[in-house]
Amino acid sequence: MKKICIERKIDDDLSTWINLKHYESEIEDLVDKDLIIIKGKSSITIKFDYPLKNSVIINFPINEEGLKKADLIRIIGKQYDLFYQEENETSDIIEGPHDIQEYNRNSTNGKWGIWGHFQYQLDLSCIYETNDYYILSIDS
Repeated sequence: MKKICIERKIDDDLSTWINLKHYESEIEDLVDKDLIIIKGKSSITIKFDYPLKNSVIINFPINEEGLKKADLIRIIGKQYDLFYQEENETSDIIEGPHDIQEYNRNSTNGKWGIWGHFQYQLDLSCIYETNDYYILSIDS
């Protein structure tokens, strides 16, 4: 199983995750952000299951030149943006307050059944390649 590690250089420290709400600004600190990590494929398939009650496997097209590490992070981050937007649009339960970081969000009953965590509480630490799809290691 191939493992893609997330490492960000912040001053003299090394961080081993990227936040899934603030991924775009944090990509700037990503180690090897322009490294092509996926080659020879016309698409990639990613399994999304945390913190989704209704997990999903999604296929994303990629260009023939390959996929850079930063672009893979963007694909994942944008998909989480969409999950949270669709959940808020389809749930009749509000997710809860955003200004109290120590509290988890309400479990909601929208399209994805998001439970436990606001998007800003999710950190992507690794991506694993299996024979069928990529699996995300997300911490909260």
